[in-house]
Amino acid sequence: MGEHLYFLAVVPPEPQKTEIQFLREEFSKRYKCKHALKSPPHITLIPPFWMDSSRITEINYALTKFVSGYPWLQIHLEGYDAFKPRVIYLHVEADKALTEFRSALSDFMFQEFEVKPDTRKPYTPHLTIAFKDLSRTMFYKAWDLYRDMEYNNAFTVKGLTLLQYKERRWHEEVFYAFQD
Repeated sequence: MGEHLYFLAVVPPEPQKTEIQFLREEFSKRYKCKHALKSPPHITLIPPFWMDSSRITEINYALTKFVSGYPWLQIHLEGYDAFKPRVIYLHVEADKALTEFRSALSDFMFQEFEVKPDTRKPYTPHLTIAFKDLSRTMFYKAWDLYRDMEYNNAFTVKGLTLLQYKERRWHEEVFYAFQD
């Protein structure tokens, strides 16, 4: 079976997912960067971790049970922001429920599956538009335009998605539904 690379994220529902993907594709064409297109639009909750695929049934059972105790969450996207000098993203408004859920999920994944917690502080939920292969020159060119550009959107998060890296891109594998 072997180890595979996974991560846990919030993937926007339709039509927001398609709209955000369109923004990312347009940005990619304009600024010659395509790395962000290797995954669906998402807000990372648990960053990539290695796990033996033989444990996927166990993970699915445990995560299904874990998330069923949580209510739907509201996500508000407002404007663009950046981690200079390489990442441009849609800003996720600070939300206590999302932060608390992510913290509980991180603790759960460590206790149950020994997935080490993300030590980057503070947690900054965001939806990436471009990163990694965005050159510094193109970053500053894009940031001059995007830093003041308006963007407003909102959606309801009805669950959590497990993504797996295969065939040189990230694929949505399993959706775990919150209580409704």
